[in-house]
Amino acid sequence: EGDIIKIYNHEINCTKNEIYFRPVNSINYTKVGDLIRLDFNSAMVRVSDVSKLKAQKYILAKVVIGGLVGIRKGIVIERELNLPVFSEKDYYTFKIAKQYGIKHFTLSFINSKKDVEKFYKIYTDGICYSKIETLQSLNNIDEIIEVSDGILIDRGDLSREVPIERIPLIQKYIINKAKKASKEVFIATNTLEKMSYSLKPDRSEVNDVINIILDGATGIALTKETAIGKYPLETVNMLNLLIKQVAYLKLDSNCNINLLEKSIIKHRYTENYKPPSLLVKPHGGSLIKRSFKGDISE
Repeated sequence: EGDIIKIYNHEINCTKNEIYFRPVNSINYTKVGDLIRLDFNSAMVRVSDVSKLKAQKYILAKVVIGGLVGIRKGIVIERELNLPVFSEKDYYTFKIAKQYGIKHFTLSFINSKKDVEKFYKIYTDGICYSKIETLQSLNNIDEIIEVSDGILIDRGDLSREVPIERIPLIQKYIINKAKKASKEVFIATNTLEKMSYSLKPDRSEVNDVINIILDGATGIALTKETAIGKYPLETVNMLNLLIKQVAYLKLDSNCNINLLEKSIIKHRYTENYKPPSLLVKPHGGSLIKRSFKGDISE
């Protein structure tokens, strides 16, 4: 806190006092006084000098709130910037995708109907799932849903611009709008985050997943849990188990508490259970009897 850092408009080897943003030209839009929040509000800096940008390729900023900042983390400048919707890297990605016949895209930072329409002009037979992760996209949610093939609610990035206590109800609001428009809607951001380092999720995470399903979401996108987590397979198994609970009781988004009670009684849901186990359920092969009698070195 109180340190002066340099933010460059080109790639460098970062240190605690020298960093750069992607896209690299984004700092060209900054001005003195801008507050910049880094890495999910882990730290905050205020732009103090932009005079060296043209000659020395960096701006100066003072650390207002100190904290840890990781690589490839999001930033928020507390002022609307007119950055292009697609970067040079995005255009290159579209080109590669066409060569390999990849058509499905979850597009980040879609803020308006025009952004989606621009994608379809670039990739006429592409399929667009617009990520809702900014306040601007939330304010334009109806028109974005209208022209998109589906929606992905990125709760993590959205919480950088919307107070976190409002995220749960905003999520329900968007899911309902997508359902009314007969569009698919997925939920992302660390729904089983504890399983990144633990074999079991938190009880709150389990409740979250069940409520997402009951709200009518099409699906859940695992991110950190399977990208860098220690237990990716177990995480997918747990998610499948949670989905199967709703399927077993034949519940859907129209379920009310009375129907839930009747279904639980009908299926003897509170009686028919087995103690929890850390082992993967038997599925054939050497572990069919949950024990292995061969040579462990095999």
